[in-house]
Amino acid sequence: MFRKTIFSILLTLTVSLTGASTLNAAEVWRLSETSSTTISGDLNWDARQSAYIARWANGAAAVIRIESRDNNNIVLVRTDSPGSVSSGMTARYVGRRTGNTISGIVYWRQNGQTWSGTFSAQLIQADQPAAGPRGTPANPLTPDEAQRLFNDMANQSDLAFRYVIDGCHARSHLMIRRLASRGIQGRKIWAFPQETNEFLSVRTALAPGGNVTWRFHVAASVRVRYSNGDYDMVIDPSIFNRLATATDWGRAQTATRGCMPIMTVVGLGIRPRFPNGQAATGSFDPYTVDPIDVDGAARAMMADYKLREPRASLQLRTSDGLDLASMMPRNSVSSSGFAKLLAI
Repeated sequence: MFRKTIFSILLTLTVSLTGASTLNAAEVWRLSETSSTTISGDLNWDARQSAYIARWANGAAAVIRIESRDNNNIVLVRTDSPGSVSSGMTARYVGRRTGNTISGIVYWRQNGQTWSGTFSAQLIQADQPAAGPRGTPANPLTPDEAQRLFNDMANQSDLAFRYVIDGCHARSHLMIRRLASRGIQGRKIWAFPQETNEFLSVRTALAPGGNVTWRFHVAASVRVRYSNGDYDMVIDPSIFNRLATATDWGRAQTATRGCMPIMTVVGLGIRPRFPNGQAATGSFDPYTVDPIDVDGAARAMMADYKLREPRASLQLRTSDGLDLASMMPRNSVSSSGFAKLLAI
């Protein structure tokens, strides 16, 4: 019943039919087999079977495999599935690729009968290799996407952003976990003073005396594509009210001698290296061994520090009269432009 039929099949191929030794790029083809009627169907790659699973609108189903490839010559073999309306049918496609077209002869066989026709497959789409996870150098976010993520993280009510004395390692860990749940692969950006006997110093309205010092600081970062290039952008609502470039984030943390800190970006669970090249003891707190349950330790720390957060900003002014309290984090953050520094 499949004699003299035109099969117009949309082929979703996860291999390249270019004759290369490795099957790589995903491709979509439209195949026309010359006969008297038209039946359409889809053919999708199944990695477990190393074959294409074909299904047609009339209930026909088949498995199609690549039998051979030699430069631009290709042979496909088809075996229709038991239980389908085309059960027992087989076919062999012998073709050659020229540009974005594969054409040749198709040989059908069913119930002891054989017949042949011609086929032509036209390339509809050549997919690029899969990009890396969103937010990474291989697959950057848009500025609007990144700012929305900042706003989302800044409004996480259980993260103690206002308790700036400690807890940055717990905040950054939980933020990266929550970014991952949104399909974004964040990384940790670490800052260390250049010398081991130094501290990072940040002026902020969230600390008594308007200043806080740290042995290190860490926040979440994502890669973002702007019109003038790609940047590692920092999500750190404890000292910024919007995204900050890594450079601006570092400048906010002046070391004792007035030098910028040494910064490094690593993935979750990877120990950073100190400026002297030595690996940190842990990936959570660089000076201690990671707890068995890092997630639990981070949540417990945040629960404790939420109780210690200042209820109101301190009414502090710098020597030039700037009101530090007016630069506190806001619940509603604009999505345009770069960061305005909360720590000055």
